[in-house]
Amino acid sequence: MGGFFGKTAGETASLPVLVTPNLVLRPFCQEDLDAFFDYARDPRVGPPAGWKPHDDPEETWDVLQGFIQEKQVWAVEERKSRRLIGSVGLHPQPGKDPCTFRMLGYALGAAWWGKGYATEMVRELLRWSFEEAGLEEIIVRHFPFNLRSRRVIEKAGFRKTGELPGSARLWNGAVYDQTEYSMTREAFEKLRKI
Repeated sequence: MGGFFGKTAGETASLPVLVTPNLVLRPFCQEDLDAFFDYARDPRVGPPAGWKPHDDPEETWDVLQGFIQEKQVWAVEERKSRRLIGSVGLHPQPGKDPCTFRMLGYALGAAWWGKGYATEMVRELLRWSFEEAGLEEIIVRHFPFNLRSRRVIEKAGFRKTGELPGSARLWNGAVYDQTEYSMTREAFEKLRKI
């Protein structure tokens, strides 16, 4: 079973456009550079997700090119304003079948916090992953200090699977614990019936 992600990570098809009441999840494009840099440079956004705030648009450009080529990360656009406000992605993990197992990652510009958008985009990506893409399990992690992310993960229905002491080394040399959660296709289907 290949599903959306094919038999290998290199066979990934173009990302589909996913629409929710408030958001559009779509492939990134080169025209996203300015809006992407606007939230990627904010020190409130990157560090809680484990990445360095961007210093200049060239740094953002390099990341943007990777998103476009790798086809694993969606641009998140607010429907009302048609503005890029964040990203959400499904990343392969070493030693796991990329056709059935992925790690969720996301970021949202601080101006859009507190609106329920992060939960909305995560729930839509879960729906697509299990109903259309053929995934069997998705994991997600957060740092203990990232309480906003923990709330999103819990609202989306993930089940806590454990603590990972000292498992993340950041760009600045800091080492953090992570809390890991999982959602299987079976658990997702049970949640849908509630």
